[in-house]
Amino acid sequence: MAMSYTMEYKGFKAQIMEANRLEGDYVHGLPPGDPLPVYQSEAFKKYPDNWMKGPGVFIVPVRPNKGLWFDWRGNLSNNTAILPTIKGCNPITGIQTSGFHLERYEEKCPKHGVAFEGDRYCPKCEYKWPPQNYVCRDPMWWDGWFNAKDGTVRQFFFTEEEMRDIASKLIGKENTVPAFGFAFYRPKEMRSAPRMRYKTYSPYDDSEYLDGTGSYVNSKEMYVTYSNSSSTSGLLMASDSCSSFSDVEIRPDSVSCQIGGILRSKESRDLTISKKAVKEVSVGAGAKIDQNLDPDPYDLDSWKDTPDASMTIYFVFQEKLEELKAGGMKSLEGKEEGMLEGLPVG
Repeated sequence: MAMSYTMEYKGFKAQIMEANRLEGDYVHGLPPGDPLPVYQSEAFKKYPDNWMKGPGVFIVPVRPNKGLWFDWRGNLSNNTAILPTIKGCNPITGIQTSGFHLERYEEKCPKHGVAFEGDRYCPKCEYKWPPQNYVCRDPMWWDGWFNAKDGTVRQFFFTEEEMRDIASKLIGKENTVPAFGFAFYRPKEMRSAPRMRYKTYSPYDDSEYLDGTGSYVNSKEMYVTYSNSSSTSGLLMASDSCSSFSDVEIRPDSVSCQIGGILRSKESRDLTISKKAVKEVSVGAGAKIDQNLDPDPYDLDSWKDTPDASMTIYFVFQEKLEELKAGGMKSLEGKEEGMLEGLPVG
């Protein structure tokens, strides 16, 4: 049925992670999440005329009143920059997406063109701007609408209430589009990933951490977080005693990881989607999450001027997904034996 949990296109990967919607007037840690199913657009025989279709275009069913975050950890963190857009609006800057351009904000406000005061403070906007309009390096994920005052984000959450749709408020309903997207950039010259060595301590003392990584150690399991690799997020090790320096191989295993003192762990939940009738998917701004956007350590000119790949995503509620499925679906896997199908094998 051409369904998976990871979007892949031209060597880049992304997952849409569903999380519980956070509540409370305080700053939350990073919520855990589960990957949502994704469908390739070409698997649907009947398809909306005004939607894009083809390689790199995906359909993702979602549930209202659920949080979400974007997970790009399957990419080379030191060789990947991601420019996100939500319904035509950049969630980091709040500016309407106009072409795909990586931007830095160092001297002037991109909205008013006036010189910044202090550390990227615009006197006309009356808030501090983020350092750039894209995500790169660790951590390779993004959870919400950027909150300029304290550098936190307001959690993304799906809603049926159009009045809660942040993109419509920021750029105008008439300027929004039904699609979401990620533009992926490579550097002009690929960077090599440094080989890392980690000092590990006894896993019996769960107050200890892996030296230099900020990764959590407990219950005889040491979680190593390092994304400067062609794989995702780390290697899960288990040992009764461990107290020496050792080389750490990075494997694409799912692990808990901690960035800046905040634990993001796996959590299993029921992903059953109700069949409640809904219309358009809106994305609101919920509770605060402790997530800062670190400045890109590389020169802006070191990145390519145009993206190497872009993914287009259509979020739909269950009613719309069932409507699309009712029109028929086709397998994109092909024959099991490929060119050997029907030939004497075995």
